[in-house]
Amino acid sequence: IEEVGRVYGYEQLPRHSPAIGSTLLDVPEGQLSLDRMKDLLVDRGYQEAITYSFVDPAMQQALLPDETPIALKNPISADLAVMRTSLWAGLLQAARHNQARQENRIRLFESGLRFQGSLDDIRQEPCLAGLALGPVWPQQWAEKARAVNFFDMKADVEALFGLTGRAGSFRFQAVEHPALHPGQSAAIINAEGLRVGWLGMLHPRLEKEFEFTSSVFLFELELAALTQKRLPAFRPLSRFPSVRRDLALVVSANLEAGRVQDAIQTLGNALIQDVRVFDVYCGPGVASGHKSLALTVVLQDSQDTLTDAKVENVITDVLTKLERDFGAKLRD
Repeated sequence: IEEVGRVYGYEQLPRHSPAIGSTLLDVPEGQLSLDRMKDLLVDRGYQEAITYSFVDPAMQQALLPDETPIALKNPISADLAVMRTSLWAGLLQAARHNQARQENRIRLFESGLRFQGSLDDIRQEPCLAGLALGPVWPQQWAEKARAVNFFDMKADVEALFGLTGRAGSFRFQAVEHPALHPGQSAAIINAEGLRVGWLGMLHPRLEKEFEFTSSVFLFELELAALTQKRLPAFRPLSRFPSVRRDLALVVSANLEAGRVQDAIQTLGNALIQDVRVFDVYCGPGVASGHKSLALTVVLQDSQDTLTDAKVENVITDVLTKLERDFGAKLRD
């Protein structure tokens, strides 16, 4: 064909510019993009990792002994022989690789698919997972050095929830997980009561088995739980001042603070604008098996200035409910 064109004359061949469509796709305001979640984690000191969907069967078994992974018929190597049922296996391997090269502060996250079910019925679930170990901050002079802990990673996860505008619809429930420390693990529950993720510290047995030199903290979330966000809406500001009341309650040591906050909100009192926990204490002055839980209750009326009588009525209702539901008492 080239020879025919040369004889005929290249300048006589017809030329047409290709037609390229430029249709713009709709971007729903109510949809939270994965890139926005990644940007937030990067801003909080994480680096993105991309690991294999194939993992070591031994590591997979150690992390999730109750799950049967899908085995590959022709694996590229013996330590990449099964499909991952959690993104943690790849992140732990990457962290171990970095630690062996003298990296003592590691923050990694990964987005990808986990594979569950059987070969005939494979469920591919998009997830977002993260790992943190070592000091909270790089070496510096302004803050006292300390190691990352459960609540540091919980704050990172709550920041992700904040992007959705529905942070209050997620809660953390103390539940044991085979890969996590039994005293530092939590299931993440959405507004419908469904478990959408896990958060916690790697089990000390696995920490030793995988040869980590410091505590490792992990989270994993189903992406479907984060993709829908609530659009902001204006609400008129009250012209009247708010009132703050601090309550120190003695409750069972096993009672979750979130349950206390939820119980107060279920009163449905329009004057209660916010409930925050600002202190938890166990020690002298508090009976064994109990703890002191300090809460701030913020009250405000949009129609009138609050009187002492109104405030005391609300606080009395709060204390009555907490005593009825949890046996809570005001601390002396």
